Amino acid sequence: MVSAEDLPVPRLNPDVSVLEAAKLMISERSSEVFVLDDGGRPVGVVRYLDVVRSVAEGKHPARTAIQEIMLQPAPMVDEEATVNEVSKVLA
Repeated sequence: MVSAEDLPVPRLNPDVSVLEAAKLMISERSSEVFVLDDGGRPVGVVRYLDVVRSVAEGKHPARTAIQEIMLQPAPMVDEEATVNEVSKVLA
């Protein structure tokens, strides 16, 4: 089984600000960030679109935690899933 630590996607704690998540996305050249709880379990995901939407809705990026804007639960598929099954989950 693949753990969240094995994935090449940036990871953050739910209490981190939207601003910090955006900075990490830019530095890592990633359009998403996994949100992990203190035990390292995935609890959500923040996508570039979520960051943009939160700003458009008037939320202050430095004062808004990513737990307020994250997609939850984090989309997951079985490690044996086909590309088509993964595509459906991500859509």
